[in-house]
Amino acid sequence: MEYILYTAFTWWFVKFEPLQMTFDYIIKLLPINRLTNLLYESVGCPKCVGFWLTLICTGSFFTACVVSLCSFTLDICLAKLEY
Repeated sequence: MEYILYTAFTWWFVKFEPLQMTFDYIIKLLPINRLTNLLYESVGCPKCVGFWLTLICTGSFFTACVVSLCSFTLDICLAKLEY
């Protein structure tokens, strides 16, 4: 059940448009360099968000890896449905 909760929150965090528009606005205010590019790419990546969010919340490396894999799989499956 924990995996589903973190995977759903990851999906919401990555695909929720108002939140991503806020990140776009904040990144535009910052100077463009390697670090800001890395941060910008990371907040839009379901694997990264799922892994780091779960690792910070639970402290379990295994759980973070499972949630990251589930988020990645969900992203691929839903991307195929869009086309």
